[in-house]
Amino acid sequence: MLQNIRDNAHGWWTWVLVPILIILFAFWGIGNYLGGGFSENSVATVNGQDIPLSQFLLVNHQAVDQKTKMQSLQTLINQTLLAEALQKLGFAIDDATITQMIYSAPVFQDQGQFSVARYQAVLQNSGETTAELKNSLHQGALINQFQNALIGSQLSLDSEVTAESTYTNLNRHVDDIILNVNQFMPKTQPTDEAVAAYYSSHQSAYQTPYQVKLQYLTLSLSAFGKGADAESSYQAALNQLANETFQNAGSLTGAAKMFHVPLQTSAWLNTDLAEGVLATPAVLQAVLSNSVLKQGNNSNVIPISPTEAIVLRVVASQAPTLMPLAQVKKQIIETLMLQQATQNMTSTVGALRAAAAQGQSLAHLAQINHLTLNSVDVTQGSQALPQIAMAALPSMAVGEIQAVAGADYVMLLQVTGVSPSAQAKNGVTLAQMQGLWTQIEMGAFLTALQEKASIQINPAILKQ
Repeated sequence: MLQNIRDNAHGWWTWVLVPILIILFAFWGIGNYLGGGFSENSVATVNGQDIPLSQFLLVNHQAVDQKTKMQSLQTLINQTLLAEALQKLGFAIDDATITQMIYSAPVFQDQGQFSVARYQAVLQNSGETTAELKNSLHQGALINQFQNALIGSQLSLDSEVTAESTYTNLNRHVDDIILNVNQFMPKTQPTDEAVAAYYSSHQSAYQTPYQVKLQYLTLSLSAFGKGADAESSYQAALNQLANETFQNAGSLTGAAKMFHVPLQTSAWLNTDLAEGVLATPAVLQAVLSNSVLKQGNNSNVIPISPTEAIVLRVVASQAPTLMPLAQVKKQIIETLMLQQATQNMTSTVGALRAAAAQGQSLAHLAQINHLTLNSVDVTQGSQALPQIAMAALPSMAVGEIQAVAGADYVMLLQVTGVSPSAQAKNGVTLAQMQGLWTQIEMGAFLTALQEKASIQINPAILKQ
């Protein structure tokens, strides 16, 4: 199979297509932590191995839509699949190597030296354990070892390198038409009956966010002076704070008096915005935990930076409720009009493709339908077309018309000719060829693993 992939993977388009098809593997990252045991705090399981909410929050705390969340989760799933398979194949990393990776990581160092205090602060701030960190590093090292082994085994003949350089310097002449959904908006708004019907059948989409009001206190290193003694006193105070807030789990008053710091109360905070006090992933994770949110206990001591820590409790909460129709009517109207516009655009694309199937060129279709035609020459590294269009070109014969869809548009493409490039003269190196084959083979291996894997995703957690 891999030889067939090699035989059919040539030209500048391969270098564009491969990054789109292959998941970018994160060999080392503070957000890649895996645990075990599927539970309400898990976002997915991969062959029985859990991907916990804490890990997902770390890699995804700035996600703004469901698509971004799913892309992040897919990367985590693929890393889990690869590491599991590589262990079964006999790849191994010893504990001493993992320990050395921790000691040499700049994020855990202070003035070039490993710092226990900084190490503890970073881990507590990100909401994971030492075991989870070691597991993440172990996975990354396994994948890196596998990649290096593949690179070392790649053989490319001089004739292959020469042929690839020739393909790389080809120039495609492409015509395209872009149809934007805004061009197809209906002239009239939906009726009140249609709005009410949509509202009735999509009530889960119009819920208020979970809101909380927090009481909290913070301790800062600056309150203990400067120097090594201050650091020691600060760490001792954090231990005292942890003991006090654990023993008196239903109140922060005693802790505030003990350390002479004020108790602060937040305004109502939306847990889906991750801003203000909730901007730190470990804080948001603590607020959403059963112990703090449901049972009313104090949180653990949470470092929010190497020099500051917070303890909090939820003093009030508001569960999601259905927003009234009047409040969301404008939003529903926009949704229904966008749906109709999308349908109109889809119908137009279908009609154009049907005409193209009868032999009409894209240029002729643009002329008779009063559409704007763009003509571009595309070579390696060209940014004249979106990546999604670049990925479609390799499978297209001269004269063929295809449609690719973006977030709010459809682009019709036609390759009108191919010629040697007058500008692109860069040859392909042996190292680049080895890297290309390695990415392709890793992608094929991962695809095979995905086909056999047992993967479960928790949609309720993903919607938080």
